[in-house]
Amino acid sequence: MKLLTLAILGLWIQGNAHGEECAAREYGAGNMVCVCNATYCDSLPSQFNVPDGGFLAYVSSKDGRRFYNIAGTFQNTFQDGDAEAVFTVNQEITYQEMFGFGGAMTDASGINIASLSESAQENVLRSYFAPDGSEYNMIRVPIAGSDFSTHAYSYDDVEGDVELNNFTLAEEDIKYKIPYIKKAIELNSRNILLFGAPWSAPKWMKTNSQFNGAGQLKKEYYQVWADYFIRFFEAYAKENLHFWATTPQNEPIDGFIPNFSFNAMGWTNEGEANWVANYLGPTLEQSDYSNVNIMIMDDQRPFITNWADVVLTNENASKYVSGIAIHWYLDFLSNGSVLSTVHNNFPDVFLLYTEACNGATSHKVELGSWKNGEEYAHDIIQVTNNWVTGWVDWNIALDEQGGPNWANNFVDAPIIVNATADEFYKQPMYYVLAHFSKFVPQGSQRIQLSTTDNKGIENVAFVDPNGNTVLIFLNRNEEPVSAAVKDANHGVLNLNIEARSIISVIY
Repeated sequence: MKLLTLAILGLWIQGNAHGEECAAREYGAGNMVCVCNATYCDSLPSQFNVPDGGFLAYVSSKDGRRFYNIAGTFQNTFQDGDAEAVFTVNQEITYQEMFGFGGAMTDASGINIASLSESAQENVLRSYFAPDGSEYNMIRVPIAGSDFSTHAYSYDDVEGDVELNNFTLAEEDIKYKIPYIKKAIELNSRNILLFGAPWSAPKWMKTNSQFNGAGQLKKEYYQVWADYFIRFFEAYAKENLHFWATTPQNEPIDGFIPNFSFNAMGWTNEGEANWVANYLGPTLEQSDYSNVNIMIMDDQRPFITNWADVVLTNENASKYVSGIAIHWYLDFLSNGSVLSTVHNNFPDVFLLYTEACNGATSHKVELGSWKNGEEYAHDIIQVTNNWVTGWVDWNIALDEQGGPNWANNFVDAPIIVNATADEFYKQPMYYVLAHFSKFVPQGSQRIQLSTTDNKGIENVAFVDPNGNTVLIFLNRNEEPVSAAVKDANHGVLNLNIEARSIISVIY
């Protein structure tokens, strides 16, 4: 029956030595997804059994490989000319400790998961959180509505309710967020870190009396808004869901843009510093949620230098701040080295990427796009080489239009749901993210991986909590590249890095 199902779904990609294999469906121009439904879904290796004196490598490529497994052994000698690109790994030179990887449980994600049969729902969540899936360990949770909701809302829409007597979680929390977060935790063998972010305060607290558009928080509601955060953490704690961190505001710059199309609220860097110093920080500190970390900014990388300089040199604010949250959408406007500069200036404050997606300008889904996966890998390698401690994707599941989204701000996602057929599609973005999340769990540490000429091979290296060395290589070239990795403790590792491929190596 399984073979029949695979034949119906499309091509069967051979060569995955561990787990169920990809049921491929092609869309032309090298675009391919892996199809899952209620009865079948490909899986990833649940453990890495590294051979003595050897290594394991997993390859995904534009040519159709998905976690194709290769086992190899180290060589004792290396001669110049043996490889086009030569790397040297040094486990003694270490950098940042990693928090991990994940995605957002938006209303839209939950709605799409719920649109599937129960068995297919299970397969979506296993794909992301189970040991034979991506093993995500971070989940971003919108505090009330975002654009990826079917309507704009808050948890207290009763005007003037400064005591928050009418505060209550929404139907979306009860139906589409909480159950699936709980299931993710149940499936996961790692410690899942939840962090929140609000898109807008209730309309009655804002200067423009709207969820969207250009509007800021009225000063008379600064304390009420801090109390609102506490009520949110309390409500989720009653469901035995406890938050690791929060940001004061999603994309605070959006709230200054006239006619901005979806939920937003504006903060300047000075304003955020003041509110954290005098309201959110003290309110959290005096509550049962004093262990919730505050991550400032939650906006685009070009803003980070000025934002960090203003907020983190304010001693009253900085004492409450643990991290800086960053979005990827304008990364092309600034060099990744700006992240290292901020780290060097404020080494005790971690850097975390908290939102990314493709399709933000095209507003559409590109089924099977390998290029979209490459863009994810390129960004992750660049930013982790500049002190970033983790990378969290946007919606974990969307429909074929890239929604639902009440503002028609449709985008792409690693998993696309076709509710009519009761199936979902794992895109190249899904597998690319797994090349990091599977191999770099919380507690991993980046190490030095150096080269004099990488031949265009992007690269990063880590040591995981078990002491394994992890190497990740991305080849965006149209030709393969032969590579050698020198390790003083093990010998020489030789690889052929295929054209348009990503490879994760562990030993």
